[in-house]
Amino acid sequence: MQSKLEKIDLIKKLIFFSIFTSIAYIFGYPDGGRLIVIGSFIMLFGFWYKWHYQWTINGSEYIIEAFELIEKKLKEKPEGLTSKELWRLSNKRIFSWIGLFHFKIGVAVVAIGIILLIIK
Repeated sequence: MQSKLEKIDLIKKLIFFSIFTSIAYIFGYPDGGRLIVIGSFIMLFGFWYKWHYQWTINGSEYIIEAFELIEKKLKEKPEGLTSKELWRLSNKRIFSWIGLFHFKIGVAVVAIGIILLIIK
């Protein structure tokens, strides 16, 4: 069962990477100002993602009970989980990591943009 969750996590990471690569390709060769804007958008997306899933996971008693039921199903009979349930479990496991990852990448991109502005 862990292999299915790892595959879903890998697919999510690939989707995020392809989105960021597409944005960079659309903007073309980035100068300092563009990198600062792109880095800010990356950080904002990370904050939004973390906030959205934190609210989703801890939203109400019904949602908390649903996650407990899914985790109970995972322990008892992992083959009986649907893809939607696997997707929810993977989101619960990586939502804080995604926010931190986006923040660090965004700060790095903004820093590179500032360095490019100072050099030019």
